[in-house]
Amino acid sequence: MKGRNIQVFVVFCILINASYSYKATTYMYILAQEWVGSVCNVEPSCPYMGKYDGQRWNVHGLWPNTQLASSCGSIQYCRTDPYDSSKIYQNTKDVLDVVWNGLYSDTEAFRGYEWEKHGTCYPGEVSQNYFFQTAAGLAQKYNYFSILAKSGIYPDDSRQLVESDVRNAFAAVLGSNVKITFSCFKDQVTGKYFLGQLKVCFDEQLQIRTCNCKLSQDDGEIEEQQNDSQFSAQPLVSCGSVFYYPEL
Repeated sequence: MKGRNIQVFVVFCILINASYSYKATTYMYILAQEWVGSVCNVEPSCPYMGKYDGQRWNVHGLWPNTQLASSCGSIQYCRTDPYDSSKIYQNTKDVLDVVWNGLYSDTEAFRGYEWEKHGTCYPGEVSQNYFFQTAAGLAQKYNYFSILAKSGIYPDDSRQLVESDVRNAFAAVLGSNVKITFSCFKDQVTGKYFLGQLKVCFDEQLQIRTCNCKLSQDDGEIEEQQNDSQFSAQPLVSCGSVFYYPEL
């Protein structure tokens, strides 16, 4: 997540209903982070907290995205490079233990899953340490908890939020022309919506850009299907007219 030259390479783009092979020349990166208070509200327990300090969101992943009109969306499993935690430097691990934990699933297994599914698609066939160091660095630089707090939005079980509250908070920090995307968990008992995951997008030089890549004319936001593995929390859905940012 530091600028570097992007090499042209062949990736296999896995779409929702089909798989195709493309030579991609332009990339975008999606930094997805999840609010721990919401995740642990809908999950039975969260025993894998690492050194999480409650002052940030938890990294879900850093996802390379092609900018091809025909394949805009997640690209996955681009090369064989099994996750090996021994390849990650200790100083990188120290930061990861704060910003990227499994919460309700084993942390090492979660990181390994994200590396093999998304990290292997990072242009230039970067090392595992580089990928995780980049993701952790972006999470520290763009602290979603702090961005919301600057607009007076803190976790509060009783405060109702609307879409413009979140968008305006991020626009105040990232710029009014930058579009972010976010989604919620829905409590199956109360019917309340909890702010669950938020995505900020970056260009090839890892500079903020708008998340405007469309999968179809009917879908203006980038939403990877999150319900395909043991590392998926409850289904993410569009937030209702009002939603909550729950306390830890």
